[in-house]
Amino acid sequence: MPFTEQLLRDEFVRLLDDIRVEISNKEVAVRSIQLLLPDTHALANIQRFLFCAADDRVPYTEIADRFVFERENPLPDSRPKRSLYFQRFRRPFMYKPYGRGRSSVDEKILVFDCGELDQSRNPIVEVSEEDERELSKDNRLDEFWEAWCGELAERSFGDSTLWTYIMIREDSGLPAISSAFVVFDGVIRHGCCSDDTNFERLSVISKRLQDTLIRLVGKLYLLALERQATRAAISQVMARNMSHNIGSHVLSKFKAPEHIFTNSSDFKYAAEPAGCKGPEKTASKSGKEGSTGDGEAEKKDEPTMSNQYCGLVFGKDKNQYLSIPTDEKDNESQIAYFNDYLKTRMDFLADIATADPVIESPMFFVSEIMKGFDKNRILLNRISGVSDSQLRFRIEVLRDGGAFKSDLSNDIQLSMTNDVLGAQAFYIIIENIIRNICKHSNPSLEDKGSIRLTINVSDSKDHPAFYEVSIYDNLPKVYDPSKPDGDEMGKLLRDRNQAFTGSILDKRDNTVRPTNLGTIEMDVCAAYLRCLPIDTVENDDYELEFCGKKDEAGKESHTHGDNDEQLHAPGEVKTIERATKKPDSPFLMYAFKHPINQEANKYSLGYKFYIPKPKEVLVIDDKGHFTIEGTSSEDFSSHGLLRISSQDLKRELEAGTIYKHQFIYLHNVDNQVVIDGLLKLYFASLPKRVISRIEDPDKLDLKSFMDRLWESHLFGGLLPDGKSVMLIRDSEDENLVLMSEGGAHTLQ
Repeated sequence: MPFTEQLLRDEFVRLLDDIRVEISNKEVAVRSIQLLLPDTHALANIQRFLFCAADDRVPYTEIADRFVFERENPLPDSRPKRSLYFQRFRRPFMYKPYGRGRSSVDEKILVFDCGELDQSRNPIVEVSEEDERELSKDNRLDEFWEAWCGELAERSFGDSTLWTYIMIREDSGLPAISSAFVVFDGVIRHGCCSDDTNFERLSVISKRLQDTLIRLVGKLYLLALERQATRAAISQVMARNMSHNIGSHVLSKFKAPEHIFTNSSDFKYAAEPAGCKGPEKTASKSGKEGSTGDGEAEKKDEPTMSNQYCGLVFGKDKNQYLSIPTDEKDNESQIAYFNDYLKTRMDFLADIATADPVIESPMFFVSEIMKGFDKNRILLNRISGVSDSQLRFRIEVLRDGGAFKSDLSNDIQLSMTNDVLGAQAFYIIIENIIRNICKHSNPSLEDKGSIRLTINVSDSKDHPAFYEVSIYDNLPKVYDPSKPDGDEMGKLLRDRNQAFTGSILDKRDNTVRPTNLGTIEMDVCAAYLRCLPIDTVENDDYELEFCGKKDEAGKESHTHGDNDEQLHAPGEVKTIERATKKPDSPFLMYAFKHPINQEANKYSLGYKFYIPKPKEVLVIDDKGHFTIEGTSSEDFSSHGLLRISSQDLKRELEAGTIYKHQFIYLHNVDNQVVIDGLLKLYFASLPKRVISRIEDPDKLDLKSFMDRLWESHLFGGLLPDGKSVMLIRDSEDENLVLMSEGGAHTLQ
């Protein structure tokens, strides 16, 4: 959507005020304003925007739809093809009274509802070139105009209408036109004024409409230029930061022959460095990754003063480390994995530079995403950018503030954009934070040997469709609310969040700003993890809102967590207000203060961003009996399952909800006819893969359930349309058996 809600609302209000000044009498009022604008600067399609009273939207839209051709919902062939959207005329404007007028007119409150900026309510008009050529013929102008006025008169919608337009393109191909239609309650007619005065009044109204169209079309092109400039700037920043972070910090210490070690070398890339604090690492008897047990302590590799990374902690006793399989710890495997990491990073940068993200897939947070990061010891032991033999850091991962279980049975799935490419966006954020902590936070001699970076993934109470990811360190900084700038932490928060919310472009020449380039990269990665276009970072809808004045501590308090009353720091973000205004659209990324010792006014710097919860299966269950072995119903959303009744589904679809799940699974349906009707009527809002039956789903764990859905979907396509199908598994030889109306078929 090229136009923001606020921009359109402001333009409509300004236009309405201008028109009211011109009519300036109690016998005429504006009933509606409709603008027809290109949907993009390519001028391929037209999008309409309507400004009217709430109760007038439906009747006006019904009239306008009779002059619109939408590909998904074409008008019946028996209805004549007609449209004013492609017509031109030589007169200054078109105006026609068709009603009797009124002696007095009550002003209606005209609104452009911010919740209506979507294609369903502001449809894009798409017609073939053949239709457009036919509809733009000059000899059909009067026919279409009379039909338009006739439709308004038949529905008793207003008393007169004015139509004007601007030409956007006429030098090549079909002409591109942007139009405006105003419907009046009342008639601007003879009586109080001369014909010349009435004509002049209508001319001025037409001019105001054209001015608005010109501004918006001009804004469309300006936004297109800024978007291209933004994307170019982002590509520059990402390339520069890879050179800085990976090149200068990592590869500079991994480029010479003396940096390369084979398996026979005493030096081990994956060795735990000497001096790591905390209890000894342990491995389970079973040898299962990520678990601990009573077995013998894992033998440490030869310690080396060059390594700085102690490992990834996920256990409740702070001694539960994610383990790397032995065959992946040797030097040659580490070099191979580091090269694979670089290759995937390059794929990610190419995707950033050339496309917008569109695909999401679920990945487990610890066992897939963080495991892939923790395994890269060549990077982690060099990313700090400092050569300090005393520096030691570890990463701690939490779920809702608590530890993960030793067998990772409570690991959660995140909806990652483009799978491993989304994981790279996550890694870039962590890399930047580690670099900032080690290189710019100036940890004390005592702290530098035990730096801990905590990554907490929790259900977002304010934004239920998302996980809130909080990343913070354990280095204390003073926050004193009595001081004008909140002391060290207050100033830091203000500076960091102003860097996040500031434009990445120098508006004087649309070049990339020279400072805080790492912040830009983190913000872009947060947008990518939301599957948003990368230039969303420049969208006003995601501009951070601050508490109180930027240069002094706020005076109000608010609940900023469970039983945690905190005074606003300067530069702190209004998260509660955002949740109220836009629960489905949290901020991209911002800095916050994490309490370490509130009594001593000590906090650490943290960052928050949001990742969508996975959307795997929409389960239709009218009985409420659907279960998954080993997964509680409270954890369904964490694994991408949404259980809903037919009636609730119908109500949500009618309200405009779109479901992006991989499957619909019909578990218990009271009325199949109702479901079939919803699938047909809301085809564009529902998953396309529909599975009706699975054998004993309550006996399947989550992975087996998902496998069975995919098997049913793939093999179900072997049958003719309309044939009933069930997929079962032979208990003796594990063969799949396809049960259909034609009998049983064993699938080898």
